[in-house]
Amino acid sequence: RRDRLSRRIALFGPLVSKELHRRNALGALEAYQRIVLDSLVQMLQMRYTPAHHGFNVRYARHEFPPEVVGRLEELSYVGSQEDLPAKCRTAVEWFRETAEEVGEADIRSRIRHSGPGSA
Repeated sequence: RRDRLSRRIALFGPLVSKELHRRNALGALEAYQRIVLDSLVQMLQMRYTPAHHGFNVRYARHEFPPEVVGRLEELSYVGSQEDLPAKCRTAVEWFRETAEEVGEADIRSRIRHSGPGSA
C-alpha cells in the first residue's frame, strides 16, 4: 500500500501545478484534495493507526497526535490559489517523510499490538 501511494503521488501529484499553469484553479484544488491530501492522510493512518485504514479524516482528531491534526488542518484549508503551490509542496514533503518512516514490518507490528487483548 505504501508503494502504491508513493506511485500515486509521483504520477498524479504534479496535476496540481499543471492545473494551476492551465489557470484551472478548481481542477488544481480537486487534485490537491483527492490526490495529495488523500494520499497523505492514508500514509499518516499507516503510521499512526494501521488497523483503521479507510476512515479518511473522520476520526483523525481522535487517532492522530494533536500536532499532526493541527498540521493537517493547516494544509487542508487553502485560502487562495496563490497558497496552493506552497501547501502542496509541504504536503508532498510530509508524505515522503512519513513514507520513509513506515515500513511493512512496522505496520504489521502496530496492527498486532493494537488488536483485541493488546491493552
